[in-house]
Amino acid sequence: MTVTLTRDWTYRTPLLTVDYPAGEHDMPAEHADAARAANVIEEKRIGNRTGKAVPPSGADGAES
Repeated sequence: MTVTLTRDWTYRTPLLTVDYPAGEHDMPAEHADAARAANVIEEKRIGNRTGKAVPPSGADGAES
């Protein structure tokens, strides 16, 4: 998965440490998910919307 990091970031687990400098990188989805959770991924803008996924309405199980 190719992502653009807004700043230097390090992916860490007990068995693995990977340093990523700011910029575009091809990384495993697990690393990209962790970077997204750390809020260091530059989200693509589409008009006045971001590329962030939004669940469809009603996806939370609540009845209308």
